[in-house]
Amino acid sequence: MNLNRRLSKEELFVVSELTRCRNSVHYFLERYCKVITDKPVPQPFILYPFQKTKCLNSWLKNERQIIVKGRQTGVSTVAAGYALWKMIFEEYFLTLTIAYDQDSAANIIAKMQLMIDNIPKFILPKQTIQNKLSVGFENGSEARALAHGTKKGRSFAPKLLIFDEGAFIEGLEKLYIASSPGLSKTKGQLIVISTPNGYGNWYANTYFGAPENGFVSEKIMWYEMPERDEAWATKERMRLGDRAFAQEYECSFLQSGNTVIEMKDILKQEDDNVRPPEQKLNITDKNFIELNHEEEMWVWEDPLPEAAYIIAADVARGDGLDNSAFSVWKIPSDLSFDVESEAAPAIQVAEFYAKIKTNDYGNLLNIMGERYNNAIVIVENNAIGIATLNTLTELEYPRLYHTDKAAKRVVTLDEGLNVAEDKIPGFTMSMRTRAAVIDSLETLWRIGAITIRSKRLINEAKTWIWKNGRADHSEGNHDDLIMSSAIFAYLYNTSFRLRAKFDRKIEATLDVIHNRNKNSNIKTQFKKSTVRNSNPWILQYGDQNKGSEADSWDLKELINNK
Repeated sequence: MNLNRRLSKEELFVVSELTRCRNSVHYFLERYCKVITDKPVPQPFILYPFQKTKCLNSWLKNERQIIVKGRQTGVSTVAAGYALWKMIFEEYFLTLTIAYDQDSAANIIAKMQLMIDNIPKFILPKQTIQNKLSVGFENGSEARALAHGTKKGRSFAPKLLIFDEGAFIEGLEKLYIASSPGLSKTKGQLIVISTPNGYGNWYANTYFGAPENGFVSEKIMWYEMPERDEAWATKERMRLGDRAFAQEYECSFLQSGNTVIEMKDILKQEDDNVRPPEQKLNITDKNFIELNHEEEMWVWEDPLPEAAYIIAADVARGDGLDNSAFSVWKIPSDLSFDVESEAAPAIQVAEFYAKIKTNDYGNLLNIMGERYNNAIVIVENNAIGIATLNTLTELEYPRLYHTDKAAKRVVTLDEGLNVAEDKIPGFTMSMRTRAAVIDSLETLWRIGAITIRSKRLINEAKTWIWKNGRADHSEGNHDDLIMSSAIFAYLYNTSFRLRAKFDRKIEATLDVIHNRNKNSNIKTQFKKSTVRNSNPWILQYGDQNKGSEADSWDLKELINNK
């Protein structure tokens, strides 16, 4: 072999082109790759300015990138070309794309294969893998595409991982966590691409958390496509409607998603009413010491002497994934309705959210109920809630809500305090009542009849969505605060607001709720509050009429005091 011979023009051209392609992904894509357009045959890949700056240039510099984009901006195609460039010019370069469904996964590989079919042989290594969901070369490089939920990718340690339409991939946070060790091992790169799908999911949280979370974020709007103008946008808005256009093309998180409560209403509460609590108290549960690093009790307002309060509680086991949660609501003093105006809103004044044993939870509700002027306490009487209700019953809590034993009718708040043989403690959530409970919260939230103070409750609302026709939390999130608030909204709505609108005869109900029922015929378990301490978080208790000594219970240690 003559090593000293001069290279032919053809060989010099090949060396030159290989060098130029290796050094520039822009050159490689535009010079040798073809893509599907509106033309009958594949066309040369002419990159738009944003595809160069916001995609390729950013990918060359950053290990973690998340993109929110309008539809049909070609970002997935650019990502396929970028991955192919890496595979051709690096040995053993493994690419994994995870898509929303099987068809989307196959489409990524189809875009790669179209490019491969049109690239000259002198550029390409020999192709050794070609099927619907993977391509590969004899240099050891390979690309696979999987639909979410597929477990085959777990053992695949890629150098490039792409989440395509990531906001719509169920369990994306788990996928990200599972993939992190492999990316760390290979010093790999992660690219997340999607149109928005509401707030509160991993995609939205990661996008808005950049760059502090290590991701670089980019936004690609519809008007960055050169062929799109206002005339095009007007036509699309007419075809899709404003909301769909905002989601599909304007990268609107507000207009995307399928939250039970409209996102604009959630954000209005967040902007107008949410505020940091005045006090935070860590409720110690000695059996869950490792979980006591969060401030669990939030308080915005101490009880006012003449105010009426309602506490609605959701009960969890105390050792599972969910938390027990309750909110304390201050009821307006005047709930009569004029033709021209609505009543003042019920206001959230305190909130608890933590893992806690069911009997200790009963103790806590008893203390907080007495603290807030012997508030009416409503506890869902599901299998777990019964233990908490038993504790409240044993403590003889004076104003515990009871419901119809047969669960055939709505028991209003005032009637629920009248204990009888046909009633049982707590609120029964049935298939029939659940829809009304959810509708009540959505309605009161939308019309401004409740005032939300808690950021935790707002965050749950952002991830409370419709799933197969049922209101539920999105994967990886919770709805404990939401459901307790919904129970309150339902009974508040049926006991006061609807009755006030239809017959305006709610004085008896108001007397009961505001402890003005001394001359009422309604039989309740009410007994006067025994709070007698200037420190709002020390509760003194004991029956002085019987001569017993008054004790004190520090709320910060209330669970430890048996």
